[in-house]
Amino acid sequence: MSEESNVVPTEAGASNCFACGQGNSRGLRLVFVREEAGAMSAAWTADADLEGYGGIVHGGVISTVLDESMAKVAAATGSRWLTAELKVRYRQQTPSGEPLRVRGWIEKQSRRMMQTEAQLLNAQGEELAHAWGIFMPAGKQGEGPRDNRDEGHRDIGT
Repeated sequence: MSEESNVVPTEAGASNCFACGQGNSRGLRLVFVREEAGAMSAAWTADADLEGYGGIVHGGVISTVLDESMAKVAAATGSRWLTAELKVRYRQQTPSGEPLRVRGWIEKQSRRMMQTEAQLLNAQGEELAHAWGIFMPAGKQGEGPRDNRDEGHRDIGT
């Protein structure tokens, strides 16, 4: 199966999404592909206008990319999920202008909660940042998210 046939389309109504919306001229326009093991990944090169310090991608942008990769793998389950918690560990500086790959996967899922992880890698395969996320089911269109406080919450990433 070619990588092109594994491309994950942007969800209906998300064309303006900052991370993956192809219709957002100021967005990142990430294109995700489904990997054999069910993970989602995207190739990405950060432009200089996404820097904090010179030559280094802003941490908020990095967390956005990591969150989006986890959101994509959550959405691939066929249900709508929202980020409830996000923890990011920055392991190395992330340079702008260099090819990167973000990859997200599901660690554990129940009816009311999903635990996910993601990593940002450089071209040599070194991990630049790692994220842990907890997602909660989104309510039906026009409804707010469900409350997942009774789900046996624990700190993520421990």
